[in-house]
Amino acid sequence: MSRMTASMRRFVWSMLVTGASVSTATGLTAQTAQTAQKQDDEYTRLMKQYLTDPRISTDLVNYMPFSDKVPTTLKFSGINRIVGTPGYLTKSG
Repeated sequence: MSRMTASMRRFVWSMLVTGASVSTATGLTAQTAQTAQKQDDEYTRLMKQYLTDPRISTDLVNYMPFSDKVPTTLKFSGINRIVGTPGYLTKSG
C-alpha cells in the first residue's frame, strides 16, 4: 500500500510541476511577442477602446502588429474602421 502511495505522490508532483511550467511559458510567450514586434499604435488604441470585454481581448490578441506589406482595415478605401466598431455590422463570407 505504501508503494502505491509513493507512486501516486510522484505522479501528482510531476503534474503540478508540468502545469506550473506550461502556464509560466504561456505568459512569457505573450509578453515576448508584444515586445518583439512593432505595433500599429492607431489600430491597437481602437481595439482597446472598442473591445473592453476581457473574455474577448486577451494578452495574445489585444494588439495589432505593424507591417509595411500587410495593410490593416484602416488603410482600405471604403472600410476605414476596425472589426468591432460600434454601430457597424462586419460581414464575412
